[in-house]
Amino acid sequence: MSATSAKKWCIVFALSLAVFAAGCAAPKSTSLRVIEPTRLHNEISITVASIRDVSKEAVSGGLFDPEKRAIDLSEAAGFKLGEILEDSGALRTVKVIPHGEIPENATELTCVSLGRREKTDIVIHGEVNHRASFSLNWLTWPSYIPGIAVGAPLWSPNYTLKGEVELTLHALDIHSLERVFSRKVTVEAYSSVCFLTRVTALHDRYVSLEKNTALHNAAVEASELLLQTLTSHEPGKTVKKLAPLDKVIAVIDFEPASDYIKRRGYGNTAAEKFTTAFDKSGIFKVMERQRIKDVLAERAFSMTDMVNDRNAREVVKKLLGIDCLLVGSVAQVGARLEITARLLDTDTGEVLLSESDGITRYEDLQILVELMARRVMERYSELKPASEK
Repeated sequence: MSATSAKKWCIVFALSLAVFAAGCAAPKSTSLRVIEPTRLHNEISITVASIRDVSKEAVSGGLFDPEKRAIDLSEAAGFKLGEILEDSGALRTVKVIPHGEIPENATELTCVSLGRREKTDIVIHGEVNHRASFSLNWLTWPSYIPGIAVGAPLWSPNYTLKGEVELTLHALDIHSLERVFSRKVTVEAYSSVCFLTRVTALHDRYVSLEKNTALHNAAVEASELLLQTLTSHEPGKTVKKLAPLDKVIAVIDFEPASDYIKRRGYGNTAAEKFTTAFDKSGIFKVMERQRIKDVLAERAFSMTDMVNDRNAREVVKKLLGIDCLLVGSVAQVGARLEITARLLDTDTGEVLLSESDGITRYEDLQILVELMARRVMERYSELKPASEK
């Protein structure tokens, strides 16, 4: 081999090493953020209830086995958040419920029930998601391979591997049953370029190092935003104030879906609890149920006739001024007691809105009704009058 050929091969070798080294660079490191100590005007107690990990797999595209490399951040996120909130010095008490004591599909109702048992002011729940992805790139450099013209491009595949941690938090006021905070924070965990043969090794090596830093920083940012919100919040005081509606509502006994539900009297119980919830809110004017029954009985109607009989609805509209009716059903679905509520326009019988939810513990029926009643009032307040549609 001539000296010229040897020199060309040395150049090719040197370029290859340079590209390989650059392509396998380590992810840029991220420093840990620290939350600034603060103090709220109103001392508030917080319980971190459920941070659910919704990560599907470590990396999309099928290169990685999700069973081996997916990272369960549920418990880590909960304890990290609790630790940061406690370090802030802003709260009266901070308690974290271990991940195994909360159902993975915990609902707001579950969190409210838990918060009341813990005698706390605010319950936090949410989701954490570790997302990683890679994209194919192509590097080119001059080729000096014999048989190929000098300067012809040689294409080489490499991959850009990126990962991020996304933390979504919701805060519920246990007293007002209102969501007072809801934010999503996304923090980059790692980013690097590598060749295909190095993707798996790079992922295994750096994800374990960088994900905790990203989770920590996401928790710090979310905690700061939460505390900013709570600075002006008084437990039990609603944030989304609903103006009283000049509307009269009547609650009809809920239809039992089985003889068991009927024997237990769940339909009547649900109706009574909805009546109480509406009356306490002051949003609707609530017509007393016995008065409705008496007026209907005088004209040979029953309460349930108002659902399908226009004449019965005309009676209560004309004599009692009732604008809308809340009707519904109660059913046993497996271990859950399911309640469906529908709000009807008295004039037309049109379904204005509907809500459905369920419980697994009868003790939570009151909480369920309060949550559903609030959602009905919020949604009804947002409805446009028929003249504006």
